[in-house]
Amino acid sequence: YARVMVVGAAVALGLGMPVFLLGLSREQARLEAIRGGQLADALAATAGNATALQHALGAIGAHTSAFVVDRATGRIVAGAGAPALLEDDRIDDVGRILTGPDGWFVSRQGIDQVVATRELAGARPPGLVLVAVSPFQDYAQDLRHTALLALAVLLVAMIVGYFVLRAFALSLVRPLARIGAAAADMSTGRIDVPTVGYPGTDEIAGLASAFDRMAARVRTDEQELRSAYQRLISTQTELLQEAKLSSVGRLVSGVAHELNNPLTAILHLTDEVAGMPHLADEDRELLLVVHQQAYRARAIVRDLLAAVRGRDVRRERLAIRPLIEGVLAGLRATTGVAGARVDVAVAADIPDLEADRAGVEQILVNLVQNAVQAAGPEGIVTVRVTASETGVTFTVEDTGTGLAPEVLPRIFEPFFTTKREGEGTGLGLFVTLGIVEAHGGTVRAENILPPGSGARFTVVLPPAGPAEPAAGELEPAAAAMGGAGKVLLAEDESAIRLALRRWFIRQGWDVVEASDGGDALAQALAAPHGGFDLVLTDLKMPGLSGIELVDRLAVLRPDLYARIVIMTGDVASPDVAALIGRTDRPVLEKPFSFDALAEAVGRAAGTRGSEEEKEKEKG
Repeated sequence: YARVMVVGAAVALGLGMPVFLLGLSREQARLEAIRGGQLADALAATAGNATALQHALGAIGAHTSAFVVDRATGRIVAGAGAPALLEDDRIDDVGRILTGPDGWFVSRQGIDQVVATRELAGARPPGLVLVAVSPFQDYAQDLRHTALLALAVLLVAMIVGYFVLRAFALSLVRPLARIGAAAADMSTGRIDVPTVGYPGTDEIAGLASAFDRMAARVRTDEQELRSAYQRLISTQTELLQEAKLSSVGRLVSGVAHELNNPLTAILHLTDEVAGMPHLADEDRELLLVVHQQAYRARAIVRDLLAAVRGRDVRRERLAIRPLIEGVLAGLRATTGVAGARVDVAVAADIPDLEADRAGVEQILVNLVQNAVQAAGPEGIVTVRVTASETGVTFTVEDTGTGLAPEVLPRIFEPFFTTKREGEGTGLGLFVTLGIVEAHGGTVRAENILPPGSGARFTVVLPPAGPAEPAAGELEPAAAAMGGAGKVLLAEDESAIRLALRRWFIRQGWDVVEASDGGDALAQALAAPHGGFDLVLTDLKMPGLSGIELVDRLAVLRPDLYARIVIMTGDVASPDVAALIGRTDRPVLEKPFSFDALAEAVGRAAGTRGSEEEKEKEKG
């Protein structure tokens, strides 16, 4: 009750006093406008006659006076205040009197007063000005009467408002007290509280009625609250998963570059050694396994990045049978240690896939590895590939114990695993799901009947469209290279430089090496126009980075910038992503194959050829 009264009084005063003061201000402005007009009329009517002017000013106000000011000296030469100087401690707009036109204004210097001015005719330039001043006390009486009347009206309104406010407060407090008592009972766990509603259409009656409906519904809402709590727990779990993904993303982005550099060297060197003619077939097979496992390691790094920032799908036409044979060849060591047997059945009419090779390989690796571990020693894993109207279906079955009912709904969640600590991260099936969905396919997990007979994973990927007619049978590298020349190779990893140097030399290129961006920039700037036919640079290098090298060549040597091929093992960092977004130069993501390198070099060589044609045309 007291709070309502205090708030009501505060609101009344807060609204009434500003209105009262605003009214007084407007009334004062109105009186000053009348007074200014009277002074101006008096100065104009008397035309400099002192007696007539004094009589006219006396009629306006007892304290109203006039004086003459010399505009040249600012001194009062006649009338009130002569012969003193006209100073701004008396009137706050002295400049208007000395230089302004005839008229009137209000001065707020010290006291409020109305000032009227009129230039005296016949005076030598700059002339004399007649000034009339009427202070606030001459028109304060009229303002006082208005203020008293307004205060009386305000007081009466406050008294009436008090009684109205008191009745209003009581009408609020009494029903609210009943509602409060009922709410206190409910807070102790009592649900069958008495009704507090009463007849009426006001807001408090509506509140009491609503309280009664709320109390009646509490009993039926208990189950809904429990369901909401379960949903909250589920949401919290999802948020924890997202937090884990974010942490893994920061970690993976940081180590991807360090992992991709040695993988690049392994891939390139094993590729070169495997192609040597004098190598024994058994050694060549071992090297190919190492080479393929390095590709798998590259795919794992990409999948870890895909788990936290999405996967880039690079589609190509894939033949199914050799793809599966290659994956299983790389898994022989794993299946041999686990002791499980892998049976493969590929239908004869399987169409090709238009898909990301590393992605499809990773799907098969994840499913087969999980099946081998679930089957255990002496177990059997069956891989079947069939064709259907919806696409190519991969089915992987094991003879293990199957998936527990509480595990099956969560099998594709990130970081969820049934393996022992150190045997898995819980990302394999999550990454598999992401790859399949990125290809527009579906994946399903189920148990084989009867229960305890094992688990089955089914992946359906859409088939490729009709094959485009081949333009000619060319080896990938030969088709893209576009000729050889001189290459500037900027790479801080010596093993990668070795592999790339040997490859370029085999293709007939002259190679100039640089171990950091500063050395590469110096050699590029020292080279004549056309001195390098290709600039192959890494982005993460000590000192001057590859990013800075690319940006500087774009400004200082546009001819070499047009021949740049970029390679990097960390496309997730913001600065690298920003460079890739603003440049049109080919980008190789480490580790890359020699065919991918040849294709990028061919693009740069094409740029070189078009530039040379432009130079010839200019010549």
